[in-house]
Amino acid sequence: MTLDLKYALEIAKKAALKAGKEVLKIYNNDSDFEIQNKSDNSPLTKADLKSNEIILNTLKPIFPNHGFLTEEEIDNDERLTKEYVWIIDPIDGTKEFIHKTGEFTIDIGLVDNKTKRPILGVIYIPVKDELFYAAKDLGAFLQVGEETTTCKVSTINKQSEMTLAKSARHAKPFLDKFNKEYPFKEVLHLGSSIKGCAVANGTADLYIRTTEFSEWDCCSMEILVQEAGGTTTLLNGKPRIYNQKDTNVPGMLITNGKIHKELVELIANFKKSLEN
Repeated sequence: MTLDLKYALEIAKKAALKAGKEVLKIYNNDSDFEIQNKSDNSPLTKADLKSNEIILNTLKPIFPNHGFLTEEEIDNDERLTKEYVWIIDPIDGTKEFIHKTGEFTIDIGLVDNKTKRPILGVIYIPVKDELFYAAKDLGAFLQVGEETTTCKVSTINKQSEMTLAKSARHAKPFLDKFNKEYPFKEVLHLGSSIKGCAVANGTADLYIRTTEFSEWDCCSMEILVQEAGGTTTLLNGKPRIYNQKDTNVPGMLITNGKIHKELVELIANFKKSLEN
């Protein structure tokens, strides 16, 4: 059955907004800040679970034949056989949520299992009420209240004039050394997938992730940046193939696409120089 991508996008937007509304209630209520630790020692809050519940309860009845991969549920191999797979991070940036920086998001992506590539992505920033969304060949957009604008990457094509978005929390010794050797004009420290939104919207020119993360951390970012005119690859310049049994992603380069290949080579050469 052919998927109506516009319809799927509207349902995903609805799910993200609904989840965001409930997450904000918990965010603004200190008595609801119960924090657990998952098996990998990462934090889990009531908000993660509530968001996950709302998103799945919205998507599953409408797309019962699709697969689902979400950070907050035990994975199984069933999704590997499905035609379409939803890849969900109910709250990206749980530490940002806990520390009340406001820089957390709700991420919903959809992958076509034939191509193993994202075809739809929604990123909602509840604290700012900013809804970023994109779908393959339909463009990328930012909705704030009743106003919607088109997302376009920047046109800067010189490394030294670029603004780098990097994690506000994760250790980044490689990037610190890289920026010292090849200084960027500016460095923005941002939480969660807001870094990808910044590239898509032209407020940053690139985001370099040198440490491992998961498919749910980058799926919705990838299609958003691509539809905004940018380029997303693994650090070696190859595309990420999604809906894999192993959901770990060994880093990523997300740029405005103007000198993406050159940046891939620059990063690779700098890595080699550190090893020698």
